[in-house]
Amino acid sequence: LEMALHCGKDWRLFAASAGYCKTTERSFRSHFGWPSDWIADVWCSHGLRNARKPRGWQPEHFLHACYFMKCPPANLDRICSTFGYGDQRTFTKRLWETLTLLGKILPKIDFGARWKGWDYFQPSGLVDTFPGRIEQPHLEPWHYWSSHYHMYCVKYEIVCSLGPEPKIVWIGGPFKGNADDDTITKESGLRNKMHARERMMADKAYRHSPEFWICPVTGHRYQLPPEILAWNNHVYTHRAAVERLIKRVKDQKIFEVRWRYSLELHCKCTDIITRMLNGALQFEPL
Repeated sequence: LEMALHCGKDWRLFAASAGYCKTTERSFRSHFGWPSDWIADVWCSHGLRNARKPRGWQPEHFLHACYFMKCPPANLDRICSTFGYGDQRTFTKRLWETLTLLGKILPKIDFGARWKGWDYFQPSGLVDTFPGRIEQPHLEPWHYWSSHYHMYCVKYEIVCSLGPEPKIVWIGGPFKGNADDDTITKESGLRNKMHARERMMADKAYRHSPEFWICPVTGHRYQLPPEILAWNNHVYTHRAAVERLIKRVKDQKIFEVRWRYSLELHCKCTDIITRMLNGALQFEPL
């Protein structure tokens, strides 16, 4: 495996020889969730190959962590038997080691990157929240029930830049599922990081704080005057490109399937996924 990784970015040959999946790029993505070129770039160019690793850590543990984030199983027995781990404790240990390594080598989310190729204070970015489905908690489950999504969940706050190359510049959470979007922005500290004249684009859920957010005007389109309709169309047009980036985050399986592990692990996986999504944009532009 190390020889295959060292030889470059053609991971499809490795995937076929190791028996993980077929040689097609589509099959690789279905197992590990990322383009093979980006996975190889993380290993070769971002320094994972030369990073100081814990004793017993092997390169295939990197792929196992990618597989876990792509297809989190209902229980760890299945994934342990698939990849040859002796018990769940060993797999959990290797998973945390891999996520910690990735956290050290991947570029961090930079809130100041919202000004790259974008010089406007109003709007300066786009803010939104998205849910991550979880198992019903034993303690205070009503705090995690979302009447909007009709499920138990945690919520994350995300901010994307509006420049020619949109990127994720802020990720906050997790927050309890019953919290509304405007309350989350107060608790996350996002408002404290914004400049005095700065406003961000948001959806209708943020309309109660117009001093921070630029929102479309609510109401039926047949009842709104032409200038308001033009304003709403202007807002939605700017949101279109960034919404595709947010959709890539929401489409990650750890937010779709019912999460049965610790919230600390969920938060760690979310941080790694958003940082990897920023890097993967060079191979898969919006």
